[in-house]
Amino acid sequence: MAERLVPSQWTGSLHLDLRNARGWSAGALDLAVGRDTVQVRHQGRELAILDRVQFRDWMIRPQFAYVADDTAWATEMDVTVFQVGRSRFTITPESMAHLLTVV
Repeated sequence: MAERLVPSQWTGSLHLDLRNARGWSAGALDLAVGRDTVQVRHQGRELAILDRVQFRDWMIRPQFAYVADDTAWATEMDVTVFQVGRSRFTITPESMAHLLTVV
């Protein structure tokens, strides 16, 4: 049986660096990490409210896409992809590593 990591107790706000298909900065994805949820916003628009434990489990073992509200998270060749509508971005490994430490 796989060992389950203990979720962090940290709450607060953080920003993930989004990149477009050319690798250029496409702004930030704003996350508000609460005790039980993670609120996802981009360009001032609320996109999703994620279950914190389920999202953390997905980050540890991203076997399939994680879909919530208007968003989809996936990994392709070890790169995290974030999609909202037809817009598709990658998230830097540094941002994802930081996110995993706090969620």
